[in-house]
Amino acid sequence: MLSRQKRLPDPAAVDLEPIHHDPAYAAALAELEQLEGRLAQVEERRKRARARARGAPPGRSPLERAKLLARGGTIPAVNPGEELAAADEEEKVLRAGIIEATARLNEVAREVSYRVSHKFHELHAAALLAQLRALDELNEAMEAAQAVRARLRAAGYTPSSSLLPALECEGAALLGHTSAVGMTPAWRFRKTLETMGIL
Repeated sequence: MLSRQKRLPDPAAVDLEPIHHDPAYAAALAELEQLEGRLAQVEERRKRARARARGAPPGRSPLERAKLLARGGTIPAVNPGEELAAADEEEKVLRAGIIEATARLNEVAREVSYRVSHKFHELHAAALLAQLRALDELNEAMEAAQAVRARLRAAGYTPSSSLLPALECEGAALLGHTSAVGMTPAWRFRKTLETMGIL
């Protein structure tokens, strides 16, 4: 059975709260949701104005309407056409505000995400460097297995396919070695780590 080397640090060990717990993000989200909720009210206003324009009877009974008036409610004096125009203007203003509020929320999300990502930077870099080492170890292990069979052949033997099978992980050879200058995936991975300052 293979022995396992020491595991990399567990990302779950780093404290992380959902983004909506961040005060700045929560405030930006609440602002957007408020505008979206108000936009839904505009559509209800438009529906009522259209119903009035068609001469549809009110949705409430006479008694319910009377109780609303008794509590200080009023019957709108504007005609349905003016009501629709006002609803259209409200929608225009609200949609412009929603676009701006969405952009603000996305900006806050980027700022908060960058700050939180910084907490995980070292852990993530360690994982990438472990990948780099694993690529070299994989390549060296394949070369060692090939050398065993090659030595037997050089001495005139035929390596036993049952004891010394010519096996390797499918596609592993295509990765190449990280120190082999060229365009192999392993070399490109190493160059990317160097460019990003991780290596």
